[in-house]
Amino acid sequence: MERGNDYLAQWAKKVFARWFDSTADKDIVECYGEVMNWVNRQHQFYDKAKRDFASCSSSSRFSFR
Repeated sequence: MERGNDYLAQWAKKVFARWFDSTADKDIVECYGEVMNWVNRQHQFYDKAKRDFASCSSSSRFSFR
């Protein structure tokens, strides 16, 4: 969200920001770990797709809750 400067990023910052939490929050980190464990156990996803998903999700400063 912080990297983007398009219409969606601007809308998220102005209108939807209260629905985002910092990824430093313990609960967010815990849920992220659960999601990543689930993703890695799924055989239908290519390894590259799993890496891309992890990279995109973890690089964001905020996480939807």
